[in-house]
Amino acid sequence: MFTTFKQQGQHILRSTFRAHSFCTVMLCAILLTGCALFGNDDDDEEGPVPAAEELYSRAQEQMAENEWEEAVETLRRIEAEYPYGEHAIQAMVDTIYAYYRFGDIAMVKASADRFIKLHPTNESVAYAYYIKGLVSFKEDKSLIGVLLGKDDLSGRDATNMLEALEAFQNSYEQFPDSEYAPASRKQAKEMKDSLAEYEVNIAKFYFKREAYVAAVNRAERVIENFSTSPAVESALGVLLQSYNRMDMEDLADDSRSVLELNFPDSEYLKESGTIQ
Repeated sequence: MFTTFKQQGQHILRSTFRAHSFCTVMLCAILLTGCALFGNDDDDEEGPVPAAEELYSRAQEQMAENEWEEAVETLRRIEAEYPYGEHAIQAMVDTIYAYYRFGDIAMVKASADRFIKLHPTNESVAYAYYIKGLVSFKEDKSLIGVLLGKDDLSGRDATNMLEALEAFQNSYEQFPDSEYAPASRKQAKEMKDSLAEYEVNIAKFYFKREAYVAAVNRAERVIENFSTSPAVESALGVLLQSYNRMDMEDLADDSRSVLELNFPDSEYLKESGTIQ
């Protein structure tokens, strides 16, 4: 009986060992499968970087080859697939430039506005404001030429011109040390001078049609808002002659005094000086 019991015990031990061994093997297999399924966290963090760099390099090559439309697609792909990667912000800035070179003014403005909204404190915002102002300025520079050549200027809208001026001012006021600050200041001055001339031409338009009150209002707007512009001389001339036509001698004398002080050689001070 002893021998039989011992043999049975050994048989049970062998069976138990085999069972434990089988479970151990299965557990290892499951763990290995799990690792294969979920991967390594470090690999996930490092994996996307080469792909993003490859896309960015491709975008740079496309821009170098003046393939602006293709570059935009690649840059937008970087932003979409790697929004938090190191290349995402630069891709947004490059997209603004690519649209600018591609000649899509509407998308330049939209892309610039989007970047400014998403990254208001980023130093590249100075560039976004500058490029937005630049495309608006170029567009409105042609518009100003058209407007100043028209007979009827009273109903014309200067919204786009004011948008360009605001963009330039934001660029150098918010980022005074930016490399774009000097150019933005220069462009803003040119814009102000153009807007002042535009307003003076409207004042002259009203004067010629004997709408003297309207002419005075426009002229005063120039003096108040664009005091350093060369157009101020003409604005004062419109005031002087409008007040004379309305027999407002005191106001006419005041206008003459200011004109004599600031522009002593002005044609408007001569008896023959007339609104052109």
